[in-house]
Amino acid sequence: VRVNGMEALWVGGSHELMIVPARPGATPVTRQSANVLAWNTGGVTYRLEANLPVETMIAIAESLAPAP
Repeated sequence: VRVNGMEALWVGGSHELMIVPARPGATPVTRQSANVLAWNTGGVTYRLEANLPVETMIAIAESLAPAP
């Protein structure tokens, strides 16, 4: 998919998410994840997770603006 004309990643449906802590020897945590949209703008990676259709999530992503 595309966010503001740039390539983005869409993972639709429920899937398992593994969070790996940065501490050596720490145990990874897994949980169920919903739809995910991930994109990069200006060197910052964003991840939006929600039970919303892809079109709605793209609209939300494209509505984001930097804080003043």
